[in-house]
Amino acid sequence: GDPFVFDYKGQEIKLCCKDCKKDFDKETAKFVAKIDAAAKKVKAYTLKNCVVSDEEIGDAHGEPFVFIQKGQEIKLCCKDCKKDFDKSPAKFMSKIAAAKK
Repeated sequence: GDPFVFDYKGQEIKLCCKDCKKDFDKETAKFVAKIDAAAKKVKAYTLKNCVVSDEEIGDAHGEPFVFIQKGQEIKLCCKDCKKDFDKSPAKFMSKIAAAKK
């Protein structure tokens, strides 16, 4: 099924399902520590533009929408671009990889 996504202190948390939220709530510190450790391994997003709209990050849209996809930080110009990203993530991930070369 679809993952369960929620906000925890300004950070988006994605779990496999809603039932796992009760485990997260029981041992929040343990899971936040795991998330923080994983975040240290994330590859930085080095592009100046949104990989979806090609608009400059932080331009007219304000703060970028930031998330992690398969160990890669992604910065989009706005949250609306996330819908388009989710329709074809492999396409956008390959654009990021190509830009690094």
